[in-house]
Amino acid sequence: GLDYFNINHYSASYVAAFTGKDNEIYDGGFNYITQDADGKFLLGGNDCLVEYNPADNSCSIHRYYYPIFVFLVRPLQVLGISIDDKQRIWVCAKGGGIGILNKATGRFIMFSRDSLQGRLPGLSNNFVDDIQRGPKGTFWLATFTGLVQFNSTTYKYDEFVNHPVLKTLHQKRTWRIFSDKAGRLWLGYSRAGVYCY
Repeated sequence: GLDYFNINHYSASYVAAFTGKDNEIYDGGFNYITQDADGKFLLGGNDCLVEYNPADNSCSIHRYYYPIFVFLVRPLQVLGISIDDKQRIWVCAKGGGIGILNKATGRFIMFSRDSLQGRLPGLSNNFVDDIQRGPKGTFWLATFTGLVQFNSTTYKYDEFVNHPVLKTLHQKRTWRIFSDKAGRLWLGYSRAGVYCY
């Protein structure tokens, strides 16, 4: 569920389960929480993205369905959420790369290692643990094979294999990304500590 409160009024609210369109219910845990410009909560669930509007208690549930075999799909965990310059919602999903929510259809356009079938450029790795907004329409991605910068306009990505500094972090699993007020990038690594760039 979700607890939220206003520190000025000291009132608290609790939502145990979320009901979307067609009475679809989500009552699991959340991996990530952020808020959009309209005040809606964007919640990364164990098998979906939940858009929750506390003003009218409305909810939309968007499953990140990913193909696992030729004829099968399954919903994946949403591990991170970020909003681009055009207020579009991007997510990273466990084992499913990244995706942009198409609000008209409620489905995701996916960018993954498997999206090379002539539709979109694919990523080099499907395991993305974090997505953070970067400069000039880009996103920073924390992947199993290191830091990646993804351009949300051209859909191209850079793994920094030839970068004078960042190439030393290639092939090191990146867990988390944080950009501070000074413009520095803080990177959390598995068994490699924290780096600041």
